[in-house]
Amino acid sequence: MTNFSPFRFSFQGLLSFIALILFTFVLLPALLHGNFSLDNESKKQMGRETIAALKTFQSYHFSGKQQQSLEGKELVTAFMQELDYNRLFFIKADEEEMAFRFGQTFQAVYLNQGDAYPAFEIFKRYHNRVNERLEWVNRHLKGNFDFSVDESYQPDRSELDWSQSEITLDAIWQKRLKHELLQEILREVPLSQARKKVQRRYDRMAKQLEKTDAFEVHALLLNAIGGMYDPHTTFLSKDMFKDFDIAIKNSLEGIGAILRDEEGYCVIQELIPGGPAEASGRIHPGDKIVEVAQSDKDDPVDVIDMKLKNIVKMIRGQKGTPVYLTILPVHASDVSERKKVVLIRDQIQLTQNLAKAQIFELPTRDGAPLKIGRIQLPSFYGRGVGKDAHASTSEDVEELLEKLKAQGVDGVVLDLRRNGGGLLSEAIQVTGLFIKQGPVVQIKDTVGNVRKDWDRDESIAYEGPLIVLVSRRSASASEIVAGALQSHGRALIVGDANTHGKGTVQQIFPLSNNRILNTFGTRNTSAAAKVTIQKFYLPNGDSTQKEGVKPDIVLPSANVFLPIGESDLPGALAWDQIQPIFTRRDKLFTQRTHRLQPNLLLHLKRASEQRQADFEEFVYLQSNINWIKQKQEEKFISLNLKRRLEQKQLDNDFRETMRDRHELLRRDRYTQKAVLLDISQAQRDEHQLLLRNARLPNGKPKANQYYGNTFYYQLKPEGEIKEVRIESFDFDRLLKHTDFLADFLAQKTKVPLQPQPLISLFKDLKNGQLSKDFQMDTALKKQYGRKLTRAQIDDILPAFLTELIRLNPEVVEETSSLDIPLRESLRILADWIAV
Repeated sequence: MTNFSPFRFSFQGLLSFIALILFTFVLLPALLHGNFSLDNESKKQMGRETIAALKTFQSYHFSGKQQQSLEGKELVTAFMQELDYNRLFFIKADEEEMAFRFGQTFQAVYLNQGDAYPAFEIFKRYHNRVNERLEWVNRHLKGNFDFSVDESYQPDRSELDWSQSEITLDAIWQKRLKHELLQEILREVPLSQARKKVQRRYDRMAKQLEKTDAFEVHALLLNAIGGMYDPHTTFLSKDMFKDFDIAIKNSLEGIGAILRDEEGYCVIQELIPGGPAEASGRIHPGDKIVEVAQSDKDDPVDVIDMKLKNIVKMIRGQKGTPVYLTILPVHASDVSERKKVVLIRDQIQLTQNLAKAQIFELPTRDGAPLKIGRIQLPSFYGRGVGKDAHASTSEDVEELLEKLKAQGVDGVVLDLRRNGGGLLSEAIQVTGLFIKQGPVVQIKDTVGNVRKDWDRDESIAYEGPLIVLVSRRSASASEIVAGALQSHGRALIVGDANTHGKGTVQQIFPLSNNRILNTFGTRNTSAAAKVTIQKFYLPNGDSTQKEGVKPDIVLPSANVFLPIGESDLPGALAWDQIQPIFTRRDKLFTQRTHRLQPNLLLHLKRASEQRQADFEEFVYLQSNINWIKQKQEEKFISLNLKRRLEQKQLDNDFRETMRDRHELLRRDRYTQKAVLLDISQAQRDEHQLLLRNARLPNGKPKANQYYGNTFYYQLKPEGEIKEVRIESFDFDRLLKHTDFLADFLAQKTKVPLQPQPLISLFKDLKNGQLSKDFQMDTALKKQYGRKLTRAQIDDILPAFLTELIRLNPEVVEETSSLDIPLRESLRILADWIAV
């Protein structure tokens, strides 16, 4: 037992105590957090959120970990890692100094009072370190680099410690700059241009750093604290809370445009079908928003160089209210060429994130094809509120199942490969669509109480053969559905060796009132804490945590070599088991639906394994997997130009071989057609009507015309118009056809043309040399100089782009022509149907 006396201090503790006295009585009255000036109300709000978040983490987290058990030194390190995850700016002395200053007081003195002062001091040091390093970069980029030396660089330093000194860090940065320049040189960029490119990259970094505000630093701190509990316990700022709500409901109020930041400009990346922006006909992808106003009486706010999240906040707003935008058109020849656009905000349904389906036809020996339905489910979303709200996941899946049955499908694949989870209640109801009734999931809380959630509804939406297709990206609620249907013997699970392994339950706690958010119907007016409060268990008692769900039939996958699972996350909770509700052999839960008997499962597994051994597409897949595995295992990259050129040639040869194989394999395709929800189909129809009736700024209809970075491709006069983004093309494939394409242009224009300009253009596009909103007509004019006039280019451009699509048809296909896991799951289902 240790004797404790309040008068026994370590020397470090004494210094911390003196520092605390100085801070409290001398510095506090004049304190502005780091370089941030905060008004009193903002300081109070930040303090309230800090105290509420800490209390929420402590009170509700599954581990029962108390605030007092959070070591101050560990918190200092965790926050520094949040800022400098790749260990490129801080040095070891920074960590030691901050741990000395705040190790004893971070929690007990500051955070318990809602004061984030240590975080701002650490950020101030980070800010200084980054600026010092950027000055160093500016000087050293102008120096000489010897690419003949045999040395290497480790790009991923996230698991390493900070450098012991600035001299050591300088050496690392010297290699980093060499690595970045070499990357550009390998893309055939001259060294002089490579220096400018890298310089611009760091200039953008400096600008972004200067835009960091106090609330972002505060959020980083609280997320660092949350991460000390587990990877999924986080702080949600007010804006993040709104985004979370939007993701759950798949709807928002705004103008219906996806925005991105590019060189300080807010660029329209994409228009959401049916939104006010598209309906106006006056806004196009590639246009830039330069000013925003809330009324015609307000002075417009210049948003150039403003943080994108702040621009989004200004543009979003209540349905029915106007927003006034000043647009710089993508084809503007001068920055003064602007136009004013007034939009009325509306409810935007994000139907691209809703469930959708396809029907595939598989050939059979007797000539009558099998019809197999596939339902793609991107998440388990929930119901919104009000007359404009969309329904839930379970209602959407049920609607698609009814449509698939009406078209006579013989089996169904539920595709959850990219489903990261969502609402547990929806996962239970989706499971219930395929079973008569029974247990779906067990949930254990922090004190060991176990709740058993059942499907009590005896109705079944689909009784036929069912496969659940999963991957290592299938997480949380996806794993509940897959595991429950597997436990019931109701579905065959096919996919990666195991799913993601997220077997924990998070709850949202608004920090304004510290009450659990049970619905998503109220407008979010505060920040929130997302806290891990429970763990999932399958009906058989197994946790899905870390180990996930193990498929009945495993398919080859590169995902097993990638750090994308729960077990790869630091601080992930452990796997365990509880008492099972039943086993698959229990007769009590026999359904009238198609159930998997052991002999049938063994037959299907052997047939799939035989195909995996015999079919050419699996040779293709395994070659890709081996290549990815090799790249993943390469922790160090050579900085020797000769060696890198040799490796580049080997990589190019491999890609060329794989591309040729892909060309052969894609010919063996299954016929398919889309099946959409009523709401998705209605939005698509409305979108197509707008595309057909709208005019481009030059007065031409959109069909088979090019504007900005988008080609409005229409194969048949009355067919669907597909919006093809130029950056979506496979430029490696197009580089193989430059001779043909040059001849094609020459025939159309009656002008002799060489392929070299096209080679240069496609290489620039492949290497990302051109801006994402670049103009193909301008680029062609630049490449062919005086040989082609602007009028000739405008005339032949639609035919040229149509030819590119013929050579690269995947850009207009909704489903990949060589999705091998999907193809094999369809074949497994066909075997099941045949039995």
